[in-house]
Amino acid sequence: MEIFDNSWPFSGGVSYPSNHHSLAEGNRRTILGLICRRKYLSQKNLAAKTGLQPSTVSNIVRDLKTAGMVEDGTMLKSDRVGPKETVLEIVPGYRWSAGISLEEQHRLVVINAVGHIITSTTFPANYSVPKLIQELPQRLAEFADQWRLDWNCFAGIGVSVAGVVEPQSGMVMLSHSLHEKCYPLKERMESALNVPVFVERNVVCGAYAERLVGVARDAESFLHLSITGYGTDHLGFGLATVINERIFRGNNSAAGEVDFLMDQFIAQKGPEEKGLESTDAFYRNCGEGLAAILNLLDIDCLVLACDDNDLTEQRFSLLKKALAKRLVSVPKRDLNLFRSRLQMNGPVLGAALLKLHRQMEKDLILPKREEPVAADSLERAAC
Repeated sequence: MEIFDNSWPFSGGVSYPSNHHSLAEGNRRTILGLICRRKYLSQKNLAAKTGLQPSTVSNIVRDLKTAGMVEDGTMLKSDRVGPKETVLEIVPGYRWSAGISLEEQHRLVVINAVGHIITSTTFPANYSVPKLIQELPQRLAEFADQWRLDWNCFAGIGVSVAGVVEPQSGMVMLSHSLHEKCYPLKERMESALNVPVFVERNVVCGAYAERLVGVARDAESFLHLSITGYGTDHLGFGLATVINERIFRGNNSAAGEVDFLMDQFIAQKGPEEKGLESTDAFYRNCGEGLAAILNLLDIDCLVLACDDNDLTEQRFSLLKKALAKRLVSVPKRDLNLFRSRLQMNGPVLGAALLKLHRQMEKDLILPKREEPVAADSLERAAC
């Protein structure tokens, strides 16, 4: 496989039928992607940002409006006389999707086409994957009925998994949290639920959410680091590398599995005493370890998502200083270190967004939407 995976929507990596694989389709994908990112752009802004002719942008926007994907939003302030520019927005009811995170405690979210969370729920920590799959149809059917969601607009389910995932096949190659190896999760879920499913690594899902609606919206290349379980026996590190809006996957889909590296680094350099000093030392050592990774990859933007309530602003500053101290002093290097506002909600939201946007990309070229999901198909799956 290619070491740069093409699973991210709107990044130019989707395979289309040969008669549609054209510059025109690429332009449409680019325009839709920018609008989906909620950059608050008008047609004039889109033309300036993409370098496309205003007439080309106008034609694309017209087609997107005709397809029911895009609508005019708020009017931009302007002193000029004549028609005012309006912000282009995704139609909220155009599509909806679900996201599931398979972690210590499974979580389910449902989002609309804009990416807003409509509703969410969690499952007990002792739920097995088969039991979760068995209960999903009823939960989704209840949500669809409660929020009056049209099954004809259902884009499918995105699944976030901790571990090594091969997204094209939906195979979970290795997951310690699920205690699975070479597990055909996508195949099992699609067979049981009769709905389209997309499976991705949790930290990649988190990175996608940060790129679309989080702190990395202005960064085409960045690292996304997840630290979970601090203070427990289940400390985990995950890293996603995004370069020019493409995920660096590696030769075995395992790029970013840094648990062993970080564990060893912290075990060797951390103090034995417990309490606040130990916590401070943990983040100082994290900063030094991250500097080694940033020096290796030469990327100047890092997004940190951490579930530790003790990561105060002071400790975050301590981590940043330790990182900067070990960073190679390259002229004009400007490190951007952000703390995620999405935190541990990023992976489940990113999973839902990935499935939603992959389906919207397909809608750009298909003469008709995929076969709609019958309202009773999920109910039958639970039988």
